[in-house]
Amino acid sequence: MTNMKNIAKKIPPWAWAISGLLVGLVIAWIAIEYVSASGQPSNSVQSSAGNGQPATAETNPSNGSVPEPQANPSAVTNEELAQEETTNAQLQAAQNNATLAEETTQMMGMMGKTLDDYYNEVRSAQGIGSIPCMYGSQCETDFWVAFAEQALGENSLNLGIVGPKSEATYHSLTNSYTYVDAKKQLDELVFAPYGADVQSTDSDQVKISKILGFIDAHIHYEYDMSETPQAPAETLSFGSGDCKDFSILASAALVDAGIPSAIMRMKNVSGEGSGHAMILIQSSENLPLAESYADLTKYGLPAGRWWVIEPQYTLPEQTQNPSWFAEWEIVHAALVGQTSSGSSVSEASTDAQRVSDLHEVQNGLELYYNAKGVYPTGVSNWSELTNTIAAAHSGVTTLPNDPTRGATYGYASDGTTYVIGAELEDSNNAIQSSLTMPSGLSWMILPEGGQNGTTCGTAGLYCVNL
Repeated sequence: MTNMKNIAKKIPPWAWAISGLLVGLVIAWIAIEYVSASGQPSNSVQSSAGNGQPATAETNPSNGSVPEPQANPSAVTNEELAQEETTNAQLQAAQNNATLAEETTQMMGMMGKTLDDYYNEVRSAQGIGSIPCMYGSQCETDFWVAFAEQALGENSLNLGIVGPKSEATYHSLTNSYTYVDAKKQLDELVFAPYGADVQSTDSDQVKISKILGFIDAHIHYEYDMSETPQAPAETLSFGSGDCKDFSILASAALVDAGIPSAIMRMKNVSGEGSGHAMILIQSSENLPLAESYADLTKYGLPAGRWWVIEPQYTLPEQTQNPSWFAEWEIVHAALVGQTSSGSSVSEASTDAQRVSDLHEVQNGLELYYNAKGVYPTGVSNWSELTNTIAAAHSGVTTLPNDPTRGATYGYASDGTTYVIGAELEDSNNAIQSSLTMPSGLSWMILPEGGQNGTTCGTAGLYCVNL
C-alpha cells in the first residue's frame, strides 16, 4: 500500500490551492441545483405516508379523514374540456328552448291584467249561475259560444251596460280592442309554426289532428267547482280548464281553421245528473271519429251530418274509447260562428281586421310625421299613400289593404292632422265610430261608403284620427 503522507509532502502548495478551488465550485453547483429543484412541482416527491401521492394529498391530521385520490392533471384537463363543451351545448339548447317558450307564452294569452278584468266584468254582467242564465240552461251554452266568437274577432260579449264600458276602458288603456287581441292570440294558436301550424292546403282531418294535438300538449284538465266559463285566451294563459273550456277553445280554433263547429251541453244517459260539454263539427270528409248525427236541426244547427269530437282527446284517441261517447246525450247545442246580430264570423273577423289595419296605418303615419314634420298630402289612391310613406325611409315599407277585393281604406289630411276610415261589413257593428270629419278636411282617398263631410260613423263607416 502506498504511504499517503509521503505523497502529500510531494504535492506543491499551488496544486492544493487549485484543487481546493475546484472542490468549492463543485459544492456550490450542487447547492444551486438542489435549491432550484426544491422549488418545482414533481410527481416523484413522496408524501410522508410513502403511498406515492403528492405531498399536498396528505391525510388531514386534524380530522383523520382520508382525502380523495388526486386526478392525473392531463386527464383533468381533458375531462374539463369535455364538460365545458357539454355545458355550452346545454346552455345553447336551454337558450333555444327559452326563446320558443317565450314565443309560446306570448301566444298562450299573456296579454295583461286589463283583458282578465274585462272577462271577469262581462261574466259578472251576464249572471252565470243565476236566473235566467242558470247552470244547464240554453243561455249558459249560448254564453260559451259568445266566448268562442269573441276569440274569432266578434264583439260578441258586448252585454248590457257593463260590456261597452269595459270595452271602452280596455281600449283607452291599450289602444286596441279585446276581440282584436283575442283573435290575434287564436290565429297564433292555429296558424303559427310554434302553434298548431295549420296550413291552408291541409285536409279537414289534418287540421283537426293538429289543433287537438296542440291542445292536448298544452292544456290539462282542472275541475271547476264554480262552473265559470273561460275565454280561449284565458285557457291558453292558464294552461288548464274543464270540459266547457276545452270545448270553447277547440270550437273557436276549428272555426278559425275553416271547419264549422258547435258546442253542446250533454247529460249522462244513466240519469245520474252529471253534465258534460263536447263539440260538433261538419266536414265533407269521412273522418275517423266514433260518433256522428245525421240531423241536428231540432237543436238549431244547420242541416247535414255533424261529427262528435271530445276536445280532451287527440284525433287517434277519438275512436279508442267508444263507450265514453255512448254515455252522453245532447241537452243543448249552439253554433259557433253565427252572431246575434246575424252577421257571420267571417264578416266579423274581416271587420276586426280592418280595425287592426287602421291602427297599423296610424303607426306608419306617425313615423312619417316624425321624419318629415307633416302628414302626407297630394295622394289620390292607397298605392300613392303607401309609396309616399315608404319613400320617407322611416321604417315602413308597406301599408295593409282593405281585405275585400276592390275596396280601399280612406285617407284625408291637410298636413297637420288626418282621418283614416274603412267601411264595415256589419253596419250594426258596435265598433263603428262617431268621429266627424274636421272642418275644411275632405277625403283624398275615398273609402267604400264614405262621403265628403259626413260623420264617419254613418252607415257603418269606421274612422280614426290623430
